[in-house]
Amino acid sequence: MAPSSIPKQGGKAVKTDRIDAAQPAQFYASDLLTIVQSTELEVEQDRDLLRSRQCLMHQREQVRRHRQAILRRNGLHYKAETQHKSHWTKVHHSWLERTIATQPGSRKVNLELQYRQSQDINRSLAEYNQQIEALAQTERYQKLVQALICYKGIKTIFALTMIVVMVIWMRTPFDKTRPRERSETSYQRRRSPQGHNNPKGVVINPSLTAI
Repeated sequence: MAPSSIPKQGGKAVKTDRIDAAQPAQFYASDLLTIVQSTELEVEQDRDLLRSRQCLMHQREQVRRHRQAILRRNGLHYKAETQHKSHWTKVHHSWLERTIATQPGSRKVNLELQYRQSQDINRSLAEYNQQIEALAQTERYQKLVQALICYKGIKTIFALTMIVVMVIWMRTPFDKTRPRERSETSYQRRRSPQGHNNPKGVVINPSLTAI
């Protein structure tokens, strides 16, 4: 079962083996637990591929911020000099190359290495994107990805990330072969004689205490 889906009961500071054993049984009898399967090996490998791409994107952002800080600290402002508003365009890259070429000494070496590192990361990201696009067309993911990218703003890589990383994979339905009265719940709100909700919390249904 998924640990994050186990209900939490406030105000219960007492913990014993008997209580810890009885509570999961009560939750299970009341259909309050989510049963999940272990992730398949292939799905775990696909997660690693997507996470590695995300790690590279973070690295590229850090390199960019560091290079921008060096430029600004030395009075080199792209927007002020060119009146352009967007970074990381062809115009911006051309400005970077011209600006770096005119810098003296160690500053030039540092900026060249920073720029080269960004270019290497961009090439690696392009390869990751190509592999992920191919993965999205496999039989395992194709229908799910197509169902998501029909929505405006959702691209293939983001759709696959939602499927593989953010969603609990292959969640199994709760076994409902045993009949159960839906009117009976394991938790009932305490009510005052006037019929208002009592803020003190919840009580266990007496019908489940024998479990």
